[in-house]
Amino acid sequence: MSTVYKVLKASSKIACKTRILQHVLKTHERRARVKFGKRYQNFEWDNTVFTDEKRWRAVRPTNRKAFYLTARGRPTKPSIWKKSKVRLDAMMFLRGDGDCQLFILDRRLHGVDYIQYIRNHVERGSTLYQDNGSSHTTPECRQGFRDLGLEVLAAPTYSADLNPVENAWARLADYVYEKDKVYYDVDKLLAAVEKGWRRMLAEEGRTEFFWKLVKSMPKRMKEVIRRRGLKTKY
Repeated sequence: MSTVYKVLKASSKIACKTRILQHVLKTHERRARVKFGKRYQNFEWDNTVFTDEKRWRAVRPTNRKAFYLTARGRPTKPSIWKKSKVRLDAMMFLRGDGDCQLFILDRRLHGVDYIQYIRNHVERGSTLYQDNGSSHTTPECRQGFRDLGLEVLAAPTYSADLNPVENAWARLADYVYEKDKVYYDVDKLLAAVEKGWRRMLAEEGRTEFFWKLVKSMPKRMKEVIRRRGLKTKY
């Protein structure tokens, strides 16, 4: 991609630029985020288990899309790079005491799989923080939550900045895609994720890094209120 970009940039007739792709929060989405922040700004997060899933790919995902300009500066139709078939699904559980677990999935997560992980790794009576993904809201999941006596906190849509697991994913990605590494084989990608996880625990601390993420939750709630529902720095 960098070579194509350099060639187009050097051309006197065609220019290549990139623009950042970011969802623009609608009014009702911002209101939902503010409402969530006000409701949980004084919440005790020590007994909370934060969950999230991630799909790893051959290259590090980007929120930029390449598009081209003609000599007169008129934009052409944006070109989106095709997604690689090399992919790996994973899930992370982050507890209020800083303990964090990474699970490599052998297939795309479904509701029956998700609730089984919850039964095996989440204590009864805990608070579960999750998004409203389809695998989290199946009848099997709702029944399982009731059986375990879990209090479920469903984050508003487009609120990755309010889930500390997202920060843990981003830090792990720094290790996995170090020096813009590209993976052409799923086994090599799996090995890189596992190696990156071990390095991350060794260098960041097994619990200290994650504990700080959990302790940032009150600040996240206050920040989203202050920002009137707009994206926060997290």
